[in-house]
Amino acid sequence: MADVPQAGISEGRRLDELVQSDPRATIEVARAWLVRSGGDEHVEALANMALGRALFELGRMPAALTAMRTALRAASATADAELAVRVTMSAAAIMAEAGAVDEALALLDEIESSQALGQRGRFETQRLFVCYHAGRLHEALVHGERAEPMLRTDDDQLGLLRLLLNRGLVHLQQGSFDRAAGDFAPAEQLAIELGQSVIRATVVANQAVALGRARRIPQSLDYFARAAELFERAGLPDRSMSIMEIDRAEVLMHAGLTSDAVTAAGRALRLVEPTGNEAYTADAHLLLARAELADRRYSAASATAARAAERFVASSRLDMAPLARSVSVQADMLGQSDRGLRRELVEEAGAVRDALIAAGWNALADELRVARIRAGRTCDALVDVIDDADHLRAGVAAHERNTALAGWWAEAVGNEYRGDRRAATNSCHSGLLILDGIVAEATSLEERSAAMRMGNDLSQLLIEFSVAESDADTALAAAEGTRARALHDELIEPDRHQPLTTDGAARLRTDLIERLGDRTLVEWIVVGEEVWAVVLTGAGSRLARIGGYREVVRARDRIVVWLDVAAAEPEQTGVLARRAAQLLDDLLIAPLQLPPATGVVIVPVDLLHGIPWSGLPSLVDRPVVLAPNAQVWLGADRRSTHVRDGVGLVIGPDLDRTEIERDAVERHHGTVTVASGRAATPHAVAAMFETCDVVHIAAHGTFRSDHPLLSTLRLADGDATMYDAVPDLVRSRLVILSSCEGGAQGTADGSEVLGLSAVLLARGAAAVLAPLTVVRELECAAFVAEVHGELAAGEPFACAVAAVRSRWLATDSLSRWAVASSFTCFGSGAVTIREH
Repeated sequence: MADVPQAGISEGRRLDELVQSDPRATIEVARAWLVRSGGDEHVEALANMALGRALFELGRMPAALTAMRTALRAASATADAELAVRVTMSAAAIMAEAGAVDEALALLDEIESSQALGQRGRFETQRLFVCYHAGRLHEALVHGERAEPMLRTDDDQLGLLRLLLNRGLVHLQQGSFDRAAGDFAPAEQLAIELGQSVIRATVVANQAVALGRARRIPQSLDYFARAAELFERAGLPDRSMSIMEIDRAEVLMHAGLTSDAVTAAGRALRLVEPTGNEAYTADAHLLLARAELADRRYSAASATAARAAERFVASSRLDMAPLARSVSVQADMLGQSDRGLRRELVEEAGAVRDALIAAGWNALADELRVARIRAGRTCDALVDVIDDADHLRAGVAAHERNTALAGWWAEAVGNEYRGDRRAATNSCHSGLLILDGIVAEATSLEERSAAMRMGNDLSQLLIEFSVAESDADTALAAAEGTRARALHDELIEPDRHQPLTTDGAARLRTDLIERLGDRTLVEWIVVGEEVWAVVLTGAGSRLARIGGYREVVRARDRIVVWLDVAAAEPEQTGVLARRAAQLLDDLLIAPLQLPPATGVVIVPVDLLHGIPWSGLPSLVDRPVVLAPNAQVWLGADRRSTHVRDGVGLVIGPDLDRTEIERDAVERHHGTVTVASGRAATPHAVAAMFETCDVVHIAAHGTFRSDHPLLSTLRLADGDATMYDAVPDLVRSRLVILSSCEGGAQGTADGSEVLGLSAVLLARGAAAVLAPLTVVRELECAAFVAEVHGELAAGEPFACAVAAVRSRWLATDSLSRWAVASSFTCFGSGAVTIREH
């Protein structure tokens, strides 16, 4: 049992330090003091203050508030002004997180003029903390500026640590990531020196947030894992763990991992709701709503955002409520199919925009303006949003290029509204030039991908104007400008095209026509509710109208469902599947009027990526390849003749039919480098990509539709992502992925196309063969074995696959139809493999 302390501020400081290093031990010590206090009001004030703060750290908010109010009464009874100040400051911080912001500020106002307020630096830090929770960020930083010199003068290291942490949080909230990092780095070092384990874990978690907001996703996730370990050592305090999960969800959402973000936000909400912490409960509701919105769960997002708004109002954080209402109305606009009701929601969103402005959330108000304009264009309500367009167009001259990008888009919309299509087209071109600069200077693939949403809006406007003018060349240039744009800096060509510039678009078109020969390139586009295609041949380009987008999607779904049925019930007949394929063929391929028997290069868009093009009757016997954009195909086709030596085979774990593939590869290609068992590691795969002309990978795979770059191959060390297994320079001309969903493609913001095959082509591969869907192991192994036989006989890649596909589709088996339809050629179809 701990001794009863001598009542004094020094004992309070000792408990203060113990709270941050071991809150559970603090509870034991504080309760021991209370049992032995003998009614000493000094001891009761100090012990209850420590008890309240420890309970607060552990997430037990109602009990923490009760302890702090008891401490306030005891401190007031002592007539010890200095003790009253310390207790009041601690109570204000806890009340702020409990949602009682006004009460917290009132407590601080009561002691501001106290003669006993000796630690002015800590007082200003508490003001910063409370203002941060009230959403008054500028005011919070003013208090931080006052606090720092005071704390340094007093050599108050623990006070300085708290200031650095909380000021870093304010910078994070403002989006000033460099300033946040400038506070967090010294804060972690100071926490280590002072032995403050909980604060250290909190700092590391916030460093993870800063990295995530800067889109350094792998590093961010590593920091979150380190923070979790530190929290575990500190006794898993529920409050701190819930904050970390809120932050983790935020990072996952910004990274495009929307499904994971929903899971993390839900976990944070489950952790924080029982604590009674109204501030973090409201924050968790808001983040869950935002994650649901990003994951296109519109009904859920609207309902969750409404609950968040109620929590903000209940906790007196009135300035935060418009943020929740903004999420709710955006979800409603996106989820509403009735044009009349959507127009009503556009009007409602205008009122929410005004509330955001009144609360000082100007950047978020601009985001809502963009959402209103998008919705207004889809329901013939441009007249209702032209004020938003006029506001945003003022940003065209802004130094912040994202603002300028939105400004040019808004100017294009405004010119469209006024009927000046030529001016609208010029505005689109000006915006796309800015986008080219943003992409060129971005430091990572994720950053480039993040810039695409507004770029897609610009290119879509330009495509619409081009179709209206029957200008196929401009439509192709606009589509190429943003499609797979994040991959542009991944391209290994020393002289890459810049399709967003007028000269770059013209040169790309010329190079494509020269390279195609007798082949036809089909680049698909969506204009409003219709699907169109740009058809490019050696004779030039033309536009083909296909039909309604929803009709195409329904036809696609009818054929895709048979691919799923085949994986579960392979013994069925393929008659109905073939009928679905013929219907889709009639809808998509017939209007193209393709020349007979020539090769076809297909560049899909949006949901057309999921179509098993290889199984469409008009394409079965043709050499057909897919590409994320025309420029990627052009580079791949140029590399198709760069013959190298070496064949590599990787065999992952838990496969039943690997002997079929291994026998085929070794029989047709002679000497083969094999990595199987424990040797089938990401390092081995990367090494083969750097040295072997042909790489065949047999492994289970999982496709991440929410973040294609984190799709995985199951290797000896577990699931490996693209970051683990694909080097910056791929020297293999041909990669064969005998892996479920190895060829699946996903779209990030806008029409951006990402996936393993796309990255392989951008980084140097000439061709990739992979299935779009889940396929059965036996048929998968047999199909690729036959492809190796055709390649060894000297057939070009796309012709070899077409020959095998034609044989397989001649049977009535649903399973063989599914495998032959799913396996897709990406990149160049001209790769040939010399017989060894």
